[in-house]
Amino acid sequence: ARNWSVNDINACWLPEQGLTPLAPELFKAFNIDGKKLMNPKKFNKQFIFEGLGVLKEAKINNLVKAVQDLALTEKKSGTVFDKNRFTFRLGKGMSIQAFDLALAKMKVGETAILVSRCDYAYGKKGLRSAGKVLVPPYATVEFDLTLVEIK
Repeated sequence: ARNWSVNDINACWLPEQGLTPLAPELFKAFNIDGKKLMNPKKFNKQFIFEGLGVLKEAKINNLVKAVQDLALTEKKSGTVFDKNRFTFRLGKGMSIQAFDLALAKMKVGETAILVSRCDYAYGKKGLRSAGKVLVPPYATVEFDLTLVEIK
């Protein structure tokens, strides 16, 4: 199951689902975290209808499908998808936002373990290369990041 807090879901996944403005408060009240969201016994059509108050069958089905899609794109924790060095201009949107924020505070030679929620990493689309999913949609990712040089 995704290791998401209720706040992670409210910030990253929920805004894309087209629910009412009350939805984030309901997710907090029912403590819908990553484990509950991915558990079909807890997050199911009945809960969406009764707990979240979603009345339209099409919307209920869309939410169930969105969660199923998340499950299909799960990657095993610890999957390495890139070991390359790269160069980019800091603060110009040439990398993920997490890199811009972290590297701005680092010194040359410093290494950091960076854990980034999807809204600071690869977002709702994830990362693909040649049709292969490297980072699934809405993934929280962890990087070992080293600042090698500043030009």
